[in-house]
Amino acid sequence: MSKEIKGVGFTSLMVAYSRFLVSTQTQYKNVINDPYASKLIKSQPEAEEKLKKSFQDEDFAVLLNNIMLFRTILIDEWLQDKLKDGKIKQVVLLASGLDSRSYRLEFLRGIKVFEIDQEPVVDFMEKNLKDEKPKSEMIRIKTDLKEGKWVTVLNEKGFDPKQPALWVMEGLLMYLPLENIKELLEYIEKNSANGSGVIGNLLLDKEFDDETWRTYKHFTKVISDNGGKFVPTGLDSKDLQGLLEDVGLKCEKVLFSDEIEIREPKKSEKEMVLK
Repeated sequence: MSKEIKGVGFTSLMVAYSRFLVSTQTQYKNVINDPYASKLIKSQPEAEEKLKKSFQDEDFAVLLNNIMLFRTILIDEWLQDKLKDGKIKQVVLLASGLDSRSYRLEFLRGIKVFEIDQEPVVDFMEKNLKDEKPKSEMIRIKTDLKEGKWVTVLNEKGFDPKQPALWVMEGLLMYLPLENIKELLEYIEKNSANGSGVIGNLLLDKEFDDETWRTYKHFTKVISDNGGKFVPTGLDSKDLQGLLEDVGLKCEKVLFSDEIEIREPKKSEKEMVLK
């Protein structure tokens, strides 16, 4: 899907770079703490200068950083909330990319976290974080989500479809045609026990106004220039709820990026997330 630098897509490095920038901003330092993103970027010095150049586009940088802030906080808090009663013991990160949750989130201790991505991406993570100890019981899986065998491989690696699980699709769905999104959701539904949950982000471009379309076109041009390609869904929030119902999933909530409350966590939450 994207240009590669030593096996990892450049757009993946852009996301990690953005997460690093957000985590170093004073007002968010107690909300997101991701030193691993910096380590991954520093491992690719030939990419670092290109990243800095891309982020000189202020409109692009501000939007991507806001998206990463929204996504990271939303998913971190969702996972923490769903895991707090101890009933769910397995999490699946689909197209995990350069995700560092297994390393940075204290509340994942004792949780099996299955990180699924293509072999070059997994190899990149294993090489550059080999000296770091994950907090979760992390299990990395080298397979392609475009091939249906990923479910079989996941089960072989210890995933239990008879037990509830949390599924995370961060930064994945906007690259997939609608039919592939539906297929992926069907796989998840068929392999989810009662009590499971799924979270992801995608483009509801049917709801875009003219200003949003202008912003979107500029943003996606920068992504495209660096090897990525977003795929509009033609959906709005009502269509999304219908899609989920069609595959047997219940839509709990649809949030837009301007609806999340970015707040300082309570002391107890800081201890759980930032140790």
